[in-house]
Amino acid sequence: MKKGYLTGLVTLSAVLLMGCAADGASDASSDTTAETETSDSVVSDKEADEDVTITTANGANAKAEIPADDTVYMRQLYAAPHGEKSVAVVTVMMRGDTILSAEIDEFQYLAASDEWTGVVNSDKKFGENYNDGQLLISKQENDDAYSDLMAERGDSTGSWGNNIKAITDFAVGKTVEELKETTEELSDEATGISDVVSGATFVDTKGYLEAIIEAAESGALSVGMETDSDTLTQAQLIAAPHGEQSVAIVTVALTGETIAAVFMDELQFLSADSYAGVPNSDLGFGEGAVSGQVLASKLANDEAYSDLMKANRDATYTWSENIQAIQSAAIGSTIAEVEALIAELSGQSDDDSPEDVVSGATFVDTAGYLQAIVDAAAQAK
Repeated sequence: MKKGYLTGLVTLSAVLLMGCAADGASDASSDTTAETETSDSVVSDKEADEDVTITTANGANAKAEIPADDTVYMRQLYAAPHGEKSVAVVTVMMRGDTILSAEIDEFQYLAASDEWTGVVNSDKKFGENYNDGQLLISKQENDDAYSDLMAERGDSTGSWGNNIKAITDFAVGKTVEELKETTEELSDEATGISDVVSGATFVDTKGYLEAIIEAAESGALSVGMETDSDTLTQAQLIAAPHGEQSVAIVTVALTGETIAAVFMDELQFLSADSYAGVPNSDLGFGEGAVSGQVLASKLANDEAYSDLMKANRDATYTWSENIQAIQSAAIGSTIAEVEALIAELSGQSDDDSPEDVVSGATFVDTAGYLQAIVDAAAQAK
């Protein structure tokens, strides 16, 4: 395949601003998702177009409007802080220009074995897009095994998870400008990494901090609730709220029992000639997928993916507008209140629309997305 690189965001039709209602026709009962088996099927080596140019998109939205200082918000993007064979999802929660929390996970293909736990749906249709003998893993979910691999191959004495925790903990309470000062310090090869970022020994510590900076400055935006709480707790999980062909990354922050902020995106294998893959899809990471397919963020491909929804199922709301509506229903609600919405959706008949319960949401799996939020919130408690 010919390979090209395009940084930035494939045009989004809507910024994820939680306070805005989704625009669309009032009769949206036909707005189900368009993730059909025919449109998202595996492309074999024989069928793949060898001349396709692979582009990438990190999901950034540098033009997003930041809320007032009394409102928390999340920003997220995909990055390549550690070479060409992995991709990181970087999520920050902020109030004003201060980072309140940071999350980093990395995805990498490794030789399939009992040693590794693949991401959810690896044993289903999602995993059918892996190249022979490959398995897509989350390093957070495989911290022990991956840390053993680090020790074996690089004589590492610190675990992957402890290194990432040291880096993300270092970012908490700091502004972007303060983090930039740190990266300048780390630019000096004579500087000891752990002397600057306590507990971090990764040679790419600077790259991870730069990814946090980029997320804080230009990541896609999800606006949370007004709160001056200093006791926010947070969790991130990988879920399967929408069948077997995709995985969702769900980040939830709580203040007490109330959901203060949410960020959701989904990753799915899509045709390389129509969609932009996550960073490094045009490099070593992309070699883990079958020819002709790229692992793509639906948020970063919102316009193209929403066109697919419209063509296949006559959708009137975009993918991001649906997710925005679901997140809006959860933010400011207690866990129990979201569970009540799920119960109401579960009791609907085939003639009812999810929008009757969650305004602006027409996904048939609206309850599944809300359940993923509840599951993440439970971990954050």
